[in-house]
Amino acid sequence: MQELKKEFIKLLKSNDKEIIKEIIRIVSENKEFYEKRMPTKRKIIAKRKKQKPETHESLILSDELGKYKEIDKIYSDFCSLDRQILLSLSNTIDITDVNTFIVSSSQLENIKTLWEYIKQQLDNADLHDISILKNTFDYFFSTYNRYKKVYSMLEVKPGDEYDYDIHSKGSNSNSSGIISEVLLQGYKNDITGKIEAKSVVRV
Repeated sequence: MQELKKEFIKLLKSNDKEIIKEIIRIVSENKEFYEKRMPTKRKIIAKRKKQKPETHESLILSDELGKYKEIDKIYSDFCSLDRQILLSLSNTIDITDVNTFIVSSSQLENIKTLWEYIKQQLDNADLHDISILKNTFDYFFSTYNRYKKVYSMLEVKPGDEYDYDIHSKGSNSNSSGIISEVLLQGYKNDITGKIEAKSVVRV
């Protein structure tokens, strides 16, 4: 288990498509392994629950299965987006199946493209669709940075003073003043300190 985890983390540190495909293969194989073990595992945990706390191994197993459920929901929600949105993003994110979805959405350039697309659609798309797009971006952005540790989201909130250097005004905004709403959080490069994308706000 520990060796598999080390190999998984090592592969995730690369942005190479072939390596990410290898990650998908490892995840898929071990997902089947976990699923086969679950009935037995649950019986063991249930039997020992009153006697001792969950083992480290069972906690890892639970955490991994939780991640599968999370990505399945992200994928399912994304596929439910308006057809025109899916068509517009078809050259960026491949939804043929969950594996191609993960591979395409894990690429840094595609993550950045998704953010730009969300920014463009803030005044056009349905609020529900915008929420799904943001959740998709947040998931892959945080996953990428969990291993690369290069970027981080800006911490902008209502009540902050508008600052041109880190904020971009959304529609129906005043020329200056206090931020009333954060429409889309931006992000920065922690190594260079450069703001890669300004937070879109309403003033």
